[in-house]
Amino acid sequence: MSVAWSPSPRRMIADPPSARLARRMDLALAGMNIPATLMRRNVLTFEESRSAPAIWTPRESPRTTTARAVLGLGIRRMRLYRGWTQEMLRDRSGVDQSIVSRLELGREVQMRLRRFLDLLGALDVGEVVLLPSTDDGPSSSVDELFERGRWSNADERARREIEGMLNRRRSA
Repeated sequence: MSVAWSPSPRRMIADPPSARLARRMDLALAGMNIPATLMRRNVLTFEESRSAPAIWTPRESPRTTTARAVLGLGIRRMRLYRGWTQEMLRDRSGVDQSIVSRLELGREVQMRLRRFLDLLGALDVGEVVLLPSTDDGPSSSVDELFERGRWSNADERARREIEGMLNRRRSA
C-alpha cells in the first residue's frame, strides 16, 4: 500500500488496502454502525475506487453518530493501518490500553488533553476534522440567552453571584 502526505495541512491518503488488511479493518469495524460516508471522510481516506466492496453495512444515520464514535473510528483506523495492536499503541503513546479500547469504541473517557495529544502524536496524526452537527435538536443555554435578550444581563448576574459567594465565605 502506498501512502502520500499532502504538504499542508497534513492528511493521509492511501491507495486501496490489500485484501488482508481490508478484511482486518472490516472485522475490527464490524458492529460499530458507523456510516460508510463518515468512514471515507475521516482521518484515513481510501480512494473511492476500491476493487472490493465494503463488508460493513451502515445502520445509523450521520445524525445519530456521535463525535466520540467518529473520533474513535479514526483512532482505530490509524492504528490498524500501521498494523499495531492496542498494546503496541499503548507502548508508543503511554496511554493505557483500556483507555485506547474505550476511545475506539466511542465510549466516554476521562483523559487529559496532553495524554490525548500523546496518543495522536504516536499515530502521527497531523489533523483531526470532526464533522459539523446536522442535528436540529434543542438549543444550548447560550442560544437561549441570546434569543431571550438576557445576554446583556448575564455578566451583571454572574458578578453579583460571585460577590454573594465571596461575602458568604468571608462571613463564615
